[in-house]
Amino acid sequence: MSMLDELDKLASGGGRSIFTKDSVLGETHEGTIVSIDLRQTTDFQTGKPQTWDNGDPKMQCVISLQTSERDDAEDDGFRAAYIKMWGGQRKALTDAARTAGFERLSQALAPGNVFRATYVRDEPPARPGMSPTKVYAYEIVRAVSAELDAVSSVPAQESAPATPTPAPAPTPAPTPAPAAGQSIPAQIQALAAAGMTDEQIGQALGLEPTAVAILRTTR
Repeated sequence: MSMLDELDKLASGGGRSIFTKDSVLGETHEGTIVSIDLRQTTDFQTGKPQTWDNGDPKMQCVISLQTSERDDAEDDGFRAAYIKMWGGQRKALTDAARTAGFERLSQALAPGNVFRATYVRDEPPARPGMSPTKVYAYEIVRAVSAELDAVSSVPAQESAPATPTPAPAPTPAPTPAPAAGQSIPAQIQALAAAGMTDEQIGQALGLEPTAVAILRTTR
């Protein structure tokens, strides 16, 4: 498709309709808004433009979407949502805009925002002999929110291997406590018998190592 053809399509709000006569309940379609257009509806059987009793045209909003849907090799993913600007469809669209936090419908349908439509139920036909009325629910997501959702859905990069935690240093054996009531020489001899050096004994008893060495030999 040439660039001029692409421009013509966007200007005319072209693209396959997101819903068809074969759509089933629960079916959902979504895409990024490319453009919007207001068009007069036409009679399904005669193809003539439709008007209200006072002569005013019945209008519909055509939302052109870029979707990820592909039906064949020639499918470029462009789709169009056709929404009647009266009754239940108009209310569903304005409700979706308010729910998304937009003050105006023109802001909600700005290019870049994401539009989602779901076929939710059928209602009895307005007149005998007509088909049931299909009811749709709409959702609009701001462009920034949509980008954040896309980023958050990307798998996190594999993290670097964790540095192994070094094994804790062995805890030194507790210093034997001197027995209560023993004399200083007896305490020194007991600690020396436990394998302590003069320096360690001196620290335990508050003595100089030289004094410990002298007292250790005292009987």
